[in-house]
Amino acid sequence: MDLRIGDIVVNGFIVEIYQNLEKDGERFPEGHWMGDRIYIYDGLSDGTEQEFQKVLEYIFNEGFSQDRRTEYTVVRAEDFD
Repeated sequence: MDLRIGDIVVNGFIVEIYQNLEKDGERFPEGHWMGDRIYIYDGLSDGTEQEFQKVLEYIFNEGFSQDRRTEYTVVRAEDFD
């Protein structure tokens, strides 16, 4: 079961954090970092990769993410319908 563990705002970006996601038809054991995913919403579509890396570092340092290698997706304004 997909578990949404939180929404936070970091450096002006809205961030959603999920655990226990299914990837490529496979579900990792509960609590395994490879089942996690981070969504960073860039509503102005002006964020840089350096800014996203700072957001990810903050999320890891504050304990919201289990591993620095956790997959992430940047959702830009043009992705919204």
